[in-house]
Amino acid sequence: MKNLTFVLIAFLLLTSQAALRAQSKAFDGVLKVQLRNVGAITQDDQVTGYYMFYKTDRGKKGMANFELKVIDPELNVVMTKRMTRDYSFSLAQAVSNGEAILFKFWDSKNKKLQFKAYNFQGESVLSRSVGFKDRNEMAMYGREVGSFNTYGTAAIPGYGFLEYLPKKYDKMSYKVKYFPLDEGEKGWTLKGSTKEVESALYLCHIDTILINVVNSRPKLLGAKDTRFILEGISLRSGERLFSTDLMAEGYNVRIINGVLAPDGENILLYGLYHDEGTKVTTKSEGLTKIVLNRKGEVLRVFRLSWEEDFHIVNAEEESEDYGNIFFHQFVAGPAGETYLIGEQYGMNAGLTALSMVTNSRGGSAYKVKDMLIFEMDKDFKLQRAEVVEKSQNSYLAGKLPIGNSTQIGMMMDYYGWFDFTFLQHLSTPGDFTIGYVNFEKKKGAKNELIFGGVTHTGEAYSYDKVSLSTKGKDVSVLRAKPGYVCLVEYTRKTKSLNWRLEKINF
Repeated sequence: MKNLTFVLIAFLLLTSQAALRAQSKAFDGVLKVQLRNVGAITQDDQVTGYYMFYKTDRGKKGMANFELKVIDPELNVVMTKRMTRDYSFSLAQAVSNGEAILFKFWDSKNKKLQFKAYNFQGESVLSRSVGFKDRNEMAMYGREVGSFNTYGTAAIPGYGFLEYLPKKYDKMSYKVKYFPLDEGEKGWTLKGSTKEVESALYLCHIDTILINVVNSRPKLLGAKDTRFILEGISLRSGERLFSTDLMAEGYNVRIINGVLAPDGENILLYGLYHDEGTKVTTKSEGLTKIVLNRKGEVLRVFRLSWEEDFHIVNAEEESEDYGNIFFHQFVAGPAGETYLIGEQYGMNAGLTALSMVTNSRGGSAYKVKDMLIFEMDKDFKLQRAEVVEKSQNSYLAGKLPIGNSTQIGMMMDYYGWFDFTFLQHLSTPGDFTIGYVNFEKKKGAKNELIFGGVTHTGEAYSYDKVSLSTKGKDVSVLRAKPGYVCLVEYTRKTKSLNWRLEKINF
């Protein structure tokens, strides 16, 4: 009996040690990697794996060897694809629709996008390419202007993938290409106006209806007479089901988020509203919530004023001033309530300068401060503000053509300067967890990188914080399986990409 007990204890120790070892993994021979080419694969709001794309070594003259890996939530390798391409070959984007993961590569030598999709068994399920012949199209696609760059790939669960591209007609416009995963389904191409300067942005999809926001204006340079049009598109055929010009109907708004309403029928739109006749590129007057039916008809509109509802006053006065806020997520509750997750930001010395340009010293300092959670009732009235206190961090950038707080926030989000990392919905509607990272400043001690979690359940908030020890400067924090967060770190000296799962308390 003692021998059996010893064997069982030894077995448990070995399996426990193996489980611990499975929570970290190193990949060597990584000559070069950008951490934006490393990410999580999700399905039904749960992490189902990760991907990484990196350069391994030099190939023959003018060529380089690359490796694409997919690993599961326990960091075990699922798929490895090796390829040799032109040295300037790069991964532009990677997205998953829950059935497959699509990798979009940029071939700068041939001015072509290559699309490769694989299922989770490593089998190829889609291969396409799109070339650029017009230099204006290529310039528009490659421009780095933050959230104003509307071109890219969207993943549609149960269907396939959408690619938003610039297209030169009489004027610069757009086209949307749909790549289905089902072999029996045909793809389609949706074209923008040939007479207006237009771009399209994926907003959301509700069952079989794709909803795009189309930015339409007479001239390429300048926002005068800009219109924001909501278009409903059939995912099966590419047919336009509705086209709603919000500005023509009296709503001077910039829509930035869309979700299915709790009733399961209508569509909720969230965005920023402006005074009538003012440009949507200027400072907004507040937030808006619009209820839209599936015919594109506006049923109800709610507004929330910065000045009247948030009590924002002059920055020089003592007040409960929330300052500039960049909104990351809008969460719709089951009874019509709304949770707004935002983060404070500013430039140079203040958090509330609402119209700023870069200084004359060759650069500017951009600052990120606290996280904010605003609770709105069914009538979109502010009921409560939860402040998640964080250390203030600053980022330096060269001269940039930025003119107002909205543009500054979009630019900062594009460069990844905000601390917010993800929002995960919990099993009860309206409950969620927010994850963020922050370099905490400590008096008399070395600053440390932490992962913070804020969980909302019922009417309460709970907080959790984990110290993340790091060896190098290139670090990325990703979502992980329940109870964990994933830390990815590239060590340049050893040319290794190190993964590990850190236990958290929620």
